[in-house]
Amino acid sequence: MSELRRTAGDHQNLRMAMRLRRTLTIAAACLLLGAGCRFSAPAGPRSEPPTNLAVRENPAERDDPAPTNPTLAPSLAAPTPAAHLDVDLAPMPPRAGEPRGATEPIAVGPYKLGERRAFAVADLDTADHHPVWATLAYTGTHVRMWLEEGASASAADLARSVMAMEQRILPTLVRMYGSSAPVIPQYEVLNLRTAGASGYYVAHAGSSGIHAAPYFVMNLSAGQPGSDRYNAVLAHELQHLWMARVDPNEDIWVNEGASQLAEMLAGYPPPLYDIRAFEGDASVALNDWSTAAEAAHYGASFLFLYYFYEQYGVAGLQQWLGDPAEGTRAIEHALNALDDTTTAALYADWAVANWLDAPGLLDGRGGYRDLDLEITSTLTVSDYPADLWLTLQPYASHVIELLPNATNPLGTLRITMDAPETTTLVAADTRDGERIWWSNRGDSGHAWMQRAIDISETREAWLTFDLWYDIEPGWDYAGVRVSTDGGSTWAWLEGQHSVTPPAGTGAPTHVYTGASGDGPDGGPSWVRERIDLTPYAEREILLRWDMYTDDGTNRPGLCLRGIGIEQIGWNDTPDAVGGWELSGFAPIANRIPVSFSVQAVVYGAGHPTVHRLETGDGTREWLLEEGDDDVDRVVLIISALTEPTGPKSTEQLPYLLTVQPVP
Repeated sequence: MSELRRTAGDHQNLRMAMRLRRTLTIAAACLLLGAGCRFSAPAGPRSEPPTNLAVRENPAERDDPAPTNPTLAPSLAAPTPAAHLDVDLAPMPPRAGEPRGATEPIAVGPYKLGERRAFAVADLDTADHHPVWATLAYTGTHVRMWLEEGASASAADLARSVMAMEQRILPTLVRMYGSSAPVIPQYEVLNLRTAGASGYYVAHAGSSGIHAAPYFVMNLSAGQPGSDRYNAVLAHELQHLWMARVDPNEDIWVNEGASQLAEMLAGYPPPLYDIRAFEGDASVALNDWSTAAEAAHYGASFLFLYYFYEQYGVAGLQQWLGDPAEGTRAIEHALNALDDTTTAALYADWAVANWLDAPGLLDGRGGYRDLDLEITSTLTVSDYPADLWLTLQPYASHVIELLPNATNPLGTLRITMDAPETTTLVAADTRDGERIWWSNRGDSGHAWMQRAIDISETREAWLTFDLWYDIEPGWDYAGVRVSTDGGSTWAWLEGQHSVTPPAGTGAPTHVYTGASGDGPDGGPSWVRERIDLTPYAEREILLRWDMYTDDGTNRPGLCLRGIGIEQIGWNDTPDAVGGWELSGFAPIANRIPVSFSVQAVVYGAGHPTVHRLETGDGTREWLLEEGDDDVDRVVLIISALTEPTGPKSTEQLPYLLTVQPVP
């Protein structure tokens, strides 16, 4: 069977489809026309998933005999706890439809075969809706298949996909989510021919008189009903719908990884294109998402969720996916309930497993049973002493291969690491001890801060503040607004640095998006903002800052300091939060602790030996003594980690690694 591969252009289309989840209130397409991660469908439907891909209650029960485990060496240095700074911040609250009012779903009636209905379908290029008329062509117990007028598909093919949804895909999702599974009695699937996405689900109809949401749009140009490709798209999108109901602002990497896992557990091929991308770019951060390495992020997300499933089974998935927290917070909660393992320990195991891919090693933690993985090392070293200056994001890993040479065998190695104890939440410059307001970050989020201001004694008022932002341009946005009636109505305020978004995006009239100022390397910098409040003078007002994110990529967010109104002598400081109502926004010192995991895989006679070189903060030095000049190579796996239940940072962490063979 040939593999259908994604291209860079496909991922651009995918990104546009993902964005439409928020701007059009639809869920994004996750598979693209002519795009990949899948094998072409074999002739005829499969009635049952392959045996080796069935959802196991306990995947840790292995079918193959485990070879002798390698030695797990004791720690060579005890970790030093990092200072806890901004680690106790609450996460960004979920977005609840503001600033646009949510569309009430239209009641779904008891349709008859042959009945015509209109659906609101999104144009992936223009972000507009247009009505599509369709006929009910097939109905099952929980699924109705609609066919666009003029399109064709056989009743038998539609029946096969209905059977796949009801007998394979939905039961798989029920087992993945357990008691947290949402109750959705009826699923509507609209089949049409279009360009771009293979499929997506619609969260809201968006206009009165057109068919109610949720429903799925399936592109007949990308796959025919009844085929594995078509059904895999349904499985992927169904998981997105369930995730939106259970945890609406879950991190994108968890959401996409869970959708790909749902495909595989329902019996469809794994996302090989994305796995291959990760093999070639294995230093991507697990909990970040970028268009430049989108396929590798897909691969990392799927592999981590699949590894978690192999270790903890269905019960573990239910514990994780049913937790209302996002990202690493939910993982930590799940692990605490399952076996008291930490997220840091699980991530370290996963990083080694990605390199070894030997499921019989490390008590079953050394690889994947049903997948073959061969990642590319970050760099290879054979000249010593080696001083390596590198940078790494939190929840990312470097794989460094050390090879012997004629004068430097690797029997004994001195390894020194100089690494930071803390990192920043955002790249905004701050003075020592200074606290600033931060919007927080997350997917499908809405943070705000507001307070009452009395400007009734002045005829003129100007709001001034320092502003720093790094916001996904065009998709996420921030703004400042004012209310004169206690919050019943609001007016968005125009500043010197605000922009007017394009029509049809659903964003307010004046927003901040992209990067502020002109900082180093084209990054953001602090700018001074000035906004005229004179039209609202001589009364009491509510002043409010908002930050909105969609369900795709999120960036560090918005920072504020030096807020004031000179005409009334008011100057705010984040050290005195009295008077503010806060939801998501928080005063921060812009510092969080960071730790590093260093592991050494030694190859010599027999199975590889894995050493955990514990490191907490700062400089560490280890003497790795194998006592054997026949060591073929040593592989160092270095990972950066932050507190899993604390705020997320994606800032690069510099470190110096020195390696010296000892005669």
